[in-house]
Amino acid sequence: MKNINKKTFAIISIIILVIIVGIIILVNVIGNKPLSQEEKLEELFTTMSVEYYEDHYYNLVGTTQEERESFLKKFKSTGIQFSLDSLSRYNAEVNKKRIEEFVNLETNEKCDIYETTAVVYPKEPYKKDSYEIKVKLDCGFKKEK
Repeated sequence: MKNINKKTFAIISIIILVIIVGIIILVNVIGNKPLSQEEKLEELFTTMSVEYYEDHYYNLVGTTQEERESFLKKFKSTGIQFSLDSLSRYNAEVNKKRIEEFVNLETNEKCDIYETTAVVYPKEPYKKDSYEIKVKLDCGFKKEK
């Protein structure tokens, strides 16, 4: 009788393990849907904006943490806006190729380089990487409401 219970327990354990692994795989497959072109461009524009803000802009607003904090505090609610045009002049060799990607492939509409914007909202403690960023593409993508 003990052998049957051990065998039954082992079989039930294996079945439960297989079910758990199956659920994990299913959740990962469903959760990892491919990005739309709009999402890819938003991601690319965010990357470009982060590079510009952290590697260039942040260093221009002061030489000490106190100076930077004093300056950035003023923009915590209004944000600091960058356009695709302004980012095209930063790291020009790399960004020139990136900017060529900003075309709506469904409509062939190029993104407006002045209206495609990123807004950086500095946050305490106002360090190089303490901010929130929001991007807006102007390329003819339709938002579902």
